[in-house]
Parts: sequence; structure tokens; C-alpha cells
Amino acid sequence: MTMLLRGGRVIDPSQKIDDVMDVLIEGGKIAATGRNLVEDAKGKKKDPGLTVIDVKGKLVVPGLIDIHTHLREPGYEYKETVESGCQAAVAGGFTSIASPSSAISRRRAPPASPTTAGPSCTRGS
Repeated sequence: MTMLLRGGRVIDPSQKIDDVMDVLIEGGKIAATGRNLVEDAKGKKKDPGLTVIDVKGKLVVPGLIDIHTHLREPGYEYKETVESGCQAAVAGGFTSIASPSSAISRRRAPPASPTTAGPSCTRGS
């Protein structure tokens, strides 16, 4: 599949790029960047199988990395699981996330209520 991201602001610090341009993707890899890619002099698409996506006003960046992600497992799966947290990250453009190891060691089960507490709980008469 060939895809053209047309007219987005391309930012790639590793390549010293910060400009409005097109990005051509072939076989899942970036094949070229530049202005007015894959068009002939008359402004028509060269490849009839090309999918063009207008990204004007959008950022086109390498995969983002969130280095401080609080996933809610273990103990709070009703809020978020590792899987749902990863899906949310991907939807937001993140390709990598890191959860602090201290988040797991500090997590405890929610406090017990008087009706579910063990023998150490004192109930009023």
C-alpha cells in the first residue's frame, strides 16, 4: 500500500526537519519527504493506487514516547489495564511508554469497608 500524507508540518529532530511538506509511505516505511511529491506537471497523481491523506494543520512526527505513564495494574484494573493503557497511547500517537517501577511497589488494595473487613476491624454496638 502506498500512502501520501499531504501538507502536514513535519518535525523530525534527528533529521533537522521542521517544515510543511508531504510524506510518502510505501510498504509501511517512509520512502520520501518533500513538497508536491508523486505529482506530474499537470497536478495529477502518478500512481492510481495511491491513498492521499490531507494532513494540513496537523503535526507529522516520529513515534512519541511517554516516559511517565501510570498504568493502573495491579489493583485498579477497573480504571485501566495495561492493554487499555497501551491502546490509548497508540491512539494518541505514542509508540512507547514507560511506567515508573515505584508505582507498582506503592500500590495497595483499596481499604476494606466495615462490612468486608477482617477480624481487626472493630464495629460499634
